[in-house]
Amino acid sequence: MEYENLILDEKEGILTITLNRAKQLNALSHNALLDLSHVFDQVCGNKEIKVVILTGTGRAFCAGGDMTLLDALAETNIQECQANIRNYVKTARLIQTLFKPVIAAINGYALGAGLNLAMCCDLRIASEDAIFGEEFINMAMIPDLGGAFLMPQLIGIARAKELTFTGKRINAEEAERIGLINSIVPAEDLMEEAHKIARRIASLSQFALELSKKAFLWASSGDLNHTLDFEPELQCLALKSYDHKEAVQAFLQKRKPVFRGE
Repeated sequence: MEYENLILDEKEGILTITLNRAKQLNALSHNALLDLSHVFDQVCGNKEIKVVILTGTGRAFCAGGDMTLLDALAETNIQECQANIRNYVKTARLIQTLFKPVIAAINGYALGAGLNLAMCCDLRIASEDAIFGEEFINMAMIPDLGGAFLMPQLIGIARAKELTFTGKRINAEEAERIGLINSIVPAEDLMEEAHKIARRIASLSQFALELSKKAFLWASSGDLNHTLDFEPELQCLALKSYDHKEAVQAFLQKRKPVFRGE
């Protein structure tokens, strides 16, 4: 299926989703958000796809919400506005609850909703020229796509409040220093590095990866006691899986395991 605002490329179990609104710095329009939701919804049930990479064309990963979208929302009544936003946040929920690793390959600007979209992903790799900003306050708005929940988990509540309350921008070096991103690479090496990590992840047990992401999701939504209560259930599923038995045998036989994702 083709999408107006996205380019999809699937190879060797890795799906690369590229936001394709370069003239608008890949700002999220109504249709772009619906396209993203549809793709991630489809990926959920596709066993052939093991890892997802999300990136953007041109000079930006994503420069935030499209102004035409914001204007349209502001003109609707409160019920319509809330209904539309509930549809948009579905994208964040789908990425967070998708039990396949999602890597954000951040080229250039990641601002507002674009930054929060990147934070929804499991790993964030940025080009050395990337710029980040939680700029909602500049538009008299609050963080969307779960930003108020996600950012404190990554950089702590104090820094999250600083970026949110000031709306200031930071460069890739600062973003890496405070833990907002995992690593920085030269712009020309960004996609190669993202695919290198994706291939490594895709070679591992998909069943264990799914359980691990469930564990992190549970941990982030509860406290330590909830996490420790939930951990035995997931770990027992992992220990009884074919992939675990295969990993043990491969270790003993000094060979590379062949996982089946079960």
